[in-house]
This record gives sequence, C-alpha cells and structure tokens, in this order.
Amino acid sequence: LITDDKVDLLLPPWGTPFHIALAPVLEKYKFPMVGNTAASVAVRQLKPGYIWFTTSAIPDKIATELTAMATSNGVKSVAVINNVLPFTKELKTFLMPALKSANIEVKVDGEYPPDIKDMTSLLTQISQAKPDAVLALTYPSDSVLYARQARELNVQAGFQFVAIGASDVPFRKAIGASANGLVTIGHWSPDRSEWKGAKQFYDSYVQRFGEEPDFLNSALAWMSLEILEQAVAKAGLDKAKLRDTIASETFETINGKVKFDGVQNVITPTAFLQIQQGKLQLVWPKSIATSQFEPKKGW
Repeated sequence: LITDDKVDLLLPPWGTPFHIALAPVLEKYKFPMVGNTAASVAVRQLKPGYIWFTTSAIPDKIATELTAMATSNGVKSVAVINNVLPFTKELKTFLMPALKSANIEVKVDGEYPPDIKDMTSLLTQISQAKPDAVLALTYPSDSVLYARQARELNVQAGFQFVAIGASDVPFRKAIGASANGLVTIGHWSPDRSEWKGAKQFYDSYVQRFGEEPDFLNSALAWMSLEILEQAVAKAGLDKAKLRDTIASETFETINGKVKFDGVQNVITPTAFLQIQQGKLQLVWPKSIATSQFEPKKGW
C-alpha cells in the first residue's frame, strides 16, 4: 500500500498484535497512522514516531482502576480466571499485585486455553469458594461461555467482571436478561452530552446497521478516524507535517478530548461499563459515570 499503491493515508487493523507488528514498517517509511483497538503496556516501548493509540484501556491502568472500583464497593475476596491469550495474560500480571496491595484475598486463581469449551470445573471451584467478586479475564467467545455456565451453576457474586465481549451486542443477545449486572471494559457512552458527536454517532450507527455500536471497539475505530480527519484538515497530506500535528495537537472526539504523550492517549480515563436493564452504562470512574454501579443480584 505504501510503496506500490502510494496511498495517502492508512487506516489501522483490529487488535494489539497487528498494531505492534506494523509499527516498525510505519517507522521505516515515515508514514503516520492513528491506531484504534490496541492495548498493551508494550505500546509504550514503541518509538513515539508514526503510530498512536486511542484507548485508555491499557492493562496496568485497568488493573489499578478495577482494584479501586472493587475496593470502593466493599470487595474483600475475588476469584480470577483468565484466557491465556496476550491481552488477558498481561492484564493478569498487573491485576494480581494490585489486588494484593489492596489486601483483597484471591480465593481462586485459574487459567484456561483460548479454545475452551467447558468451564464447569473452574466455575464449580468459584461457586464453592464464595468470593465477593469474580474477575473473568475473557475474550469474546469465552465471555459468552462464562456467562452461560455461571448462570447454569448459579455463581453468586455481587461484582462480576467480564473483560472483553460483554460490550458487544451479540453478547447481550446470547445471554439475555442474565447479562444485567455484569461489568466490562469500556470508556465511551453516547450519553455524555459534552462529548461532541457521541449521540449522533450512536444514532447514525443504529440507523445504518440496525443495532447499537460496541461501546469499546466501534467507538475506538471512529475516534481514530476523527483524529486523522482533524489532523489532515490542519496539516494536509504531507507526512512530516501530519506526524507532527498528530503528535502535538489536542483533538475533539466522541469520547471527549484526546491528546497523545508519546504513543498513548493521556486524557481519556480508564473506565468500566455495566449492563443495566439491557443497556450499557458507564459506572467507573465517577467523573464520567452515566449511572451508579449496581451489585449483580442473581441470574
């Protein structure tokens, strides 16, 4: 695309590994690209030259904020289970010491492979341990498996966190009303009036696709395009000017203002959503919350 087609702009792929793999190519050809769905502490090790990351959902920050949210809601003990894929594995490496520092007891600590088909054994241990919270560090497919089998085994915990997947419409379609009360990663909502264009994006998406956007990945993809659009409007298509503009300016997005320090967005808070009456609500931190956290009461 860069050398043969000589494109003016590049739009990013999905997922952290692809972004990190692209970084040295962008550096080599001095071609700026605003990333979207990438989240890893490893991004900070990239040379801050030609790629940027819009999300605030970085594993070390998630671990800190999730522990703070749990503590503020009276959690004294947890069960932690995780998919061994890179993002959730990295999240766990930061989460466990954060829980320890907060004097939160880990009653169950389990891992499982990406292709898991049955969580009965893990969830039975959790049910018997009776922790205050279950922190399921999932990807989309196993998030549905967790919710279905936790419901079947009647896993009771007022605080239940499902890392990736629960913000997707298919998750709520698959789980139904039982999804109410689950907490997940996400820092966007169409209901923050000060975030310019947030409600318009939501309404346009629903009109176009017949369902609401994912409050995490859809929002991140759109934010990256807003940033790129504003940068091009100011700097044109000259790669050096475009790079300097992205690296230094503050941008208005559907998730509020975004500014980069190195490769990372340093304004957007690390936040969490909760499914309440079938809808996604921002519940943490309180500075951007659209609703209060409600303990999960059964399935």
